[in-house]
Amino acid sequence: MATYYVDLLNGSDSAAGTSEGAPWKRLRGMEGVSGTAAGASYSASDVIYIRGACTAQSSGTNFWTIDSPYVNGVRILPWPGHTNYRIDANRAYDRVVTVNRQCILDGLIAERSKNDVATSAGIRISTSASGAILRNCIARDNGRFGFYGNNVSSAANITLEDCQAYGNDTLPTDASGAGRFAAGFNMDGTGGVTFIRCIARHNGLNSNVGGDADGRGFSIVGGSDNCRLIECVGYENGDTDGSISDVRNGSDVEGFNSDNVIVQGCYFYGSGAALEVKYSCDNWRVVGNVILGVSYVLQWGAFGGVGSTGLKAYNNTIALTRALQFGVALGLSSGDADLRNNVFITARSDFPAVSIRNADSDIDLSTITFDYNLHYGCGTNHVYFQNTSLSQAYALAAYQALTGASAHSVNSLDNTNPFLDSSYRPLPGSPCIGAGVYIPGAKHMGGMPMNASAPDIGAYRYQVERSIALSRAI
Repeated sequence: MATYYVDLLNGSDSAAGTSEGAPWKRLRGMEGVSGTAAGASYSASDVIYIRGACTAQSSGTNFWTIDSPYVNGVRILPWPGHTNYRIDANRAYDRVVTVNRQCILDGLIAERSKNDVATSAGIRISTSASGAILRNCIARDNGRFGFYGNNVSSAANITLEDCQAYGNDTLPTDASGAGRFAAGFNMDGTGGVTFIRCIARHNGLNSNVGGDADGRGFSIVGGSDNCRLIECVGYENGDTDGSISDVRNGSDVEGFNSDNVIVQGCYFYGSGAALEVKYSCDNWRVVGNVILGVSYVLQWGAFGGVGSTGLKAYNNTIALTRALQFGVALGLSSGDADLRNNVFITARSDFPAVSIRNADSDIDLSTITFDYNLHYGCGTNHVYFQNTSLSQAYALAAYQALTGASAHSVNSLDNTNPFLDSSYRPLPGSPCIGAGVYIPGAKHMGGMPMNASAPDIGAYRYQVERSIALSRAI
């Protein structure tokens, strides 16, 4: 095993590399300085320690490519005693870093890729990076994506742990970029990705300018099956240039044509739609999350005539936090869904917290399990149902009579206090306590197992203090 120490402050960015030290040449392998010319040769057990910061002075496609001479297994870490190192693409490169090896990449801050390129990103994960692990990396202020999994494989087996993406955006001045969606984390054709304690915030603040696009925190699209979001945070993603000026036209999680995705123990708030999952997104499992938004908070089902199947939503607290005319806590546009032990809260007393509707095709209500949920804030009606021939709001008992569903849901007709604190944890006397049903494998926030003998409703288990950090920004 060999150990290399790279000080970014001691290397210039000239293509000829005349003023660079050998370690900096070893690191780069770009901008005309090839790995061979730099004399670099790595093995799988090597460790590269980096410190400092550098800013690009020339232009190109990838400022740093982790490819040959790097080999699978190499570890790229912060210099001992340092937490990170920073590379600034200076708006001159399409991508700050492209990862094309099965490596461990820790502590990188990648910022300021080009604004007007469709594949602009801070950290691009490419085709030969299956099995890569990214830890404590930050992608900020990049032209479109923070982290971009670009058709790695359907089973990429990539892990992003304690990574952050914020301020990644398209700009209204970019003729070719205006109207594109932007995202903190975008997995496109890259399945089997696990996000652990990752944060996406303030992405896509201008993405709606010039077209109907949105900003996203986590974007799981293009056949990115079997992804997992565990204890992640997303907030205030999207622009405010939509139909209502102060409502963000964005989502914390966007799912599109990707199956078997798990969202567990996460906290989402401040965006228009917290989870927007549609168009052939089968078998999503959404468990133990606090999901807050101002429009369609959790939206699942159909788009463009193509539906989804197999939603399992257990022990979530889902709240519409503003009384907007079109807002609901839960919007279903497909059948085949199992929703139990959830808290549905709405700031609209004139409309139900839950909407089940598809104006293009009828939803078979017999395929929807809807029970052991708490409804709060919605006046006398709890569920709105619409199909091609019917449009009506129902009190919970009437909906249960219509569908033949069980009658265990908590019917808060008088809108009495649900006894939840400001973090949506149940207080003494809450109707959430012990009113749920035991679901094997389901967990509360923080990974806490259910009380098997008296399961609680909602994201939090009563009298168990477990949560996740809402910000780890540097």
